[in-house]
Amino acid sequence: DLSDISEAILTGIVSCEEVTAYYLYRIQQFNDDYNCFITICDNALEKARERDRQLEDGESDGLLFGVPVVIKDNIKLKGYYTTNGHYFSESSKAKKNADVVDFLLNEGAVIIAKTNMSTDAQDARTSLSDVAGETKNAYNKHLASGGSSGGSAVAVSLNFAAAALGTDTNSSLRLPAALNGCVSLRVETKLISTDGIVTLNSTRDTVGAITRTVYDQALMLDVLTSGKYNYTKNLDETALKDIKLAVLTELTYEQPKT
Repeated sequence: DLSDISEAILTGIVSCEEVTAYYLYRIQQFNDDYNCFITICDNALEKARERDRQLEDGESDGLLFGVPVVIKDNIKLKGYYTTNGHYFSESSKAKKNADVVDFLLNEGAVIIAKTNMSTDAQDARTSLSDVAGETKNAYNKHLASGGSSGGSAVAVSLNFAAAALGTDTNSSLRLPAALNGCVSLRVETKLISTDGIVTLNSTRDTVGAITRTVYDQALMLDVLTSGKYNYTKNLDETALKDIKLAVLTELTYEQPKT
């Protein structure tokens, strides 16, 4: 999980450059079959070496120190295009980071790529973009990856990155996560800053993480709320004791009678 990767780097078991190179190698070897990315960051290894120098200088603070992360391509990353699923244009090159990108970097993450998505984040069924084509499901390439954050979900599922950012207006984090065996959730609007993210619906847009585990999801929420809350601290196996769960049948499809 995220903490294990960061601990391995901090204790010298592996360097940040080695971890980053590992993920980039997996992308190079296997991504052609799945099409998870629009852009691979050409400065990823350089940024990883910077983290290693920080570690040598005793400046290794951060919950995600040295951890390779990918972000959906409607989230601005300084110096890189923000395509939102369209063909590149010079005007789409970001002059500054989205707030959530700064949150990641402030906690020591290394951003290695920008993920494929459905064009304009419009399709919940699959992640098919004008610029990169269709992302394939991590478990069966003949099935849909879900959208619009499918590239992020498949990248995490296939170990192309330790965690990913995506966005959710209707189901764009949760559906791809479900279809690819990952963990995600939709936070309440305004909990996490959407500044620097291409708007789809200003009253419903949210941003969040796709991870492999519940603990990693909580850790990413700690980061994305910029330390305002501590979700990992509140993970408790007794938290749901005496809580009753129910299904609102009025909100489900009618089941066929047998």
